[in-house]
Amino acid sequence: MTRICRLLDGIPLALELAAARLRVVPPDGLLSWLERPLEVLADGPSDGPHHGHSLRSTIGWSVDLLTAEQREVFAACGVFLGGFTLPALEAVTGKERTREALIGLVEHSLVQTAEGPEPRWRLLEPVREYAAELFGSLTETERLRERHARYYLTLAEQFHQTAPAYDEAWSGRLRADDANLTAALRWAVEAQRTLLALRLVRALGPYWDHDATQKHHEWLGQVLALPDVSDEPALLADALCALGVTSRNLQQYGEARQALQQAGDLYRQLDDAAGEANVLLILASVYSGAGEHEPALELFRRVEVIFQGMNHKRRLSEVANNLGVTYLRLGQLPDAFRCFERTEALSSELNSEEGLAFARGLLSWSAYLQGHKHIALPLALLAWEHMLRVPNALLRYVLLHQMAFHARDAGQLDLAARMVGCSDAMRISTGEPWDVCFAPFVKTLDAALRTAMGERYLECRTEGSTLRLEDLAPEVEAMLGHVLHASPAPEPLHPLTGRELDVLRLLVRGIPDKRIAQHLDISAATVSKHVSSMLGKLGVHNRVELARWALEHGLSGSSAS
Repeated sequence: MTRICRLLDGIPLALELAAARLRVVPPDGLLSWLERPLEVLADGPSDGPHHGHSLRSTIGWSVDLLTAEQREVFAACGVFLGGFTLPALEAVTGKERTREALIGLVEHSLVQTAEGPEPRWRLLEPVREYAAELFGSLTETERLRERHARYYLTLAEQFHQTAPAYDEAWSGRLRADDANLTAALRWAVEAQRTLLALRLVRALGPYWDHDATQKHHEWLGQVLALPDVSDEPALLADALCALGVTSRNLQQYGEARQALQQAGDLYRQLDDAAGEANVLLILASVYSGAGEHEPALELFRRVEVIFQGMNHKRRLSEVANNLGVTYLRLGQLPDAFRCFERTEALSSELNSEEGLAFARGLLSWSAYLQGHKHIALPLALLAWEHMLRVPNALLRYVLLHQMAFHARDAGQLDLAARMVGCSDAMRISTGEPWDVCFAPFVKTLDAALRTAMGERYLECRTEGSTLRLEDLAPEVEAMLGHVLHASPAPEPLHPLTGRELDVLRLLVRGIPDKRIAQHLDISAATVSKHVSSMLGKLGVHNRVELARWALEHGLSGSSAS
């Protein structure tokens, strides 16, 4: 019943008419009928006003009160899914007085304000269906659909320009219009607008990332099947490269190799050395994932030399990360740790919070597997803090599962089981299988918790699968804090002053100098002087080595005074 109320947006007449239908069909059946509510919610009471006989007549009565211009704008609203902004509506209608018409639609209660990162409006679902029917009857339907698609292409390409740097404001805008972006791509494919579809699927790649791997993969397949894709070799190469990535992430290694071979050939023809080198990097990770470690290591070293020649630090960071993962798969943990240290250093130079989150999460895991919990725990906490600021599905579900080991070790079995459930639900939503370097440990933890908890394990795991990571975050952080302080490291002997320690404890959490200065009520220049002083006193060469020293001496767990 809750789903029925939500589907009908709580409209009183719609609920009254739906209740009448329950005399002839059970709630589950009514839910499927309500995919087209205007057809189902008819034949209301005959003793009321004529416009109350059905939902359609009620909405139609309101629409009849509109001016001609307001009706045109109302019909245009039918092309949108999940709401729209005023600039989007203006782009579709092409009318100068769109804002005035929108005001009229709100005053007639046909359009409602909606939540979002910027002012938005929406139509209640039955009203949107009515508007969509009007839109479909317009003679210029296809022209307006193209305007809709081109507006959202522009929005997606503006976001694409911010990649690979994470921008929460842009991500929020795209999330608010996720349904419109998908509708735009669907129209481009169905209308065989190949160029538009290639551009849109490329622009959406960084937005989808690991959060929608299966969805991204399926759309790439549809776009690449469009006619005349070979007329756009640069875009085609990018799409094939993206297909190689999604195929790798889905562990479809044969398809990945085929797509990457074609992409590499195209980049070579286009004289795009950076594109060709990126294909080789992805191909090396495909070899690694497929268990062909020696060819993978050889290719990673070859690619590393290429990117060193380009001074491409972001790609070098990716090479180091992939090398570390390969060594994890081989069980060569010290080698893996050294690679992740390199990733951490490069990510710090690039000021990449996502890179730091991955690097420190994998450093923590490598240390844990070697039994170095005094290093693993503070690194885990740092990675967790980075992750909360940079949503990434792969990072979230892997790191949460790793944290579940610490909860198990601390005896917090119910929490560990909920973390496992939440982590696996996130992973399943992406369509990605567990990576081979984590899968055995996932099975081990599952078996250990099942043995220790019995039936309660499934109960807690099922509960966790319904939770968001944000729901679990307070418990996870409390668990980590408890474990970190339960066995504090001995007070280290060092030449640092109290204020230098305050600066160091904030610096190791990845906080920039300006925010450290604000937190401690000192100037950024003073922060820099403290950092330089600590480098000299401790004989380390840069901030990454300074942060490592702090972690090894147990200085990451306390906050600055």
